[in-house]
Amino acid sequence: MKRAAVFDIGSVSVKMLAAESKPGGGFVPLLERSRVTRLAEGLAVREDFLPEAVERTLDAVADFSAEAAALGVTEMEALGTEALRRVPDPGDFALKLLRRTGIPLQVIGPETEARLAFLSAGLLLPDGETSLCILDVGGGSTEILSGKKGFPGSRALLPIGALRLKEACVAADPPGEAEVACMRETVSKLVTRHVNGLSCPRLVGMGGTVMVLASIHAGGPSFDPQKLHGSWLPRDAVSSLIAKLQGLSRERRLEIPGLPRDREDLALPGAVIVEGVMDALGISGLLASAWGIRHGRMAERFSQAGEGERPCPPPSG
Repeated sequence: MKRAAVFDIGSVSVKMLAAESKPGGGFVPLLERSRVTRLAEGLAVREDFLPEAVERTLDAVADFSAEAAALGVTEMEALGTEALRRVPDPGDFALKLLRRTGIPLQVIGPETEARLAFLSAGLLLPDGETSLCILDVGGGSTEILSGKKGFPGSRALLPIGALRLKEACVAADPPGEAEVACMRETVSKLVTRHVNGLSCPRLVGMGGTVMVLASIHAGGPSFDPQKLHGSWLPRDAVSSLIAKLQGLSRERRLEIPGLPRDREDLALPGAVIVEGVMDALGISGLLASAWGIRHGRMAERFSQAGEGERPCPPPSG
């Protein structure tokens, strides 16, 4: 059996899935890892990555790849999404990653990201259901997709994510009514402009933001996304979380069960985005998925599907 690892390098976090192929297609997960590195930190006011953000991200990939190698994984690849699409020279980061870890980077386009998301999200649907929407709240952008299992159709991309919204609206600690009003107004304008005509019989929420909100709602003692995979997050619960988080200082937020320390400042802006999208779609809640594009890519690797896009070449010289 082959063993491979896929890294998802996003605006806020680095995630890794190591897996082994199954006879006849499919895969068995061996190891899941995630670390908040905030690669996109500061991109609201500058064009390139902060050196310390790059180092945090490279450290995470190096640490995770060492764990995967210890399990006998020999094939590794990294997928770059919104943060790497925003900078003028993603090849510079690709070169640093290749030199540090030996892992090639693909900066995938929105269409490929949508296809991989649908491959993984469709696994949550009950038998007989085929139509769904996906909500993926990242650090730098928010994507809403509608379609059928494995076949994305309509797509809305909001140029705002949890980190980006925080940097645009939140200046005080604790955030007050003015900050929440700014976030809600920003999200409302964007969803009004971009989310029109989407029909969502079933919404699947993906990404760290959704899993953090599901974790707080569940009230568990620790943040464990895999235990929350497939759980239901009601719209009313999201609004209650906003009311709960508003006005709390950082120290008080760290006392909330289920809220991880490295995302304590992103839970509130993330909740505002999720609330705004749910209202625009007119739905009562979503299914939370701990899986993501790395799972879709792994399914693609170990099936009869093509090998996807070529790695992003590093710059010459």
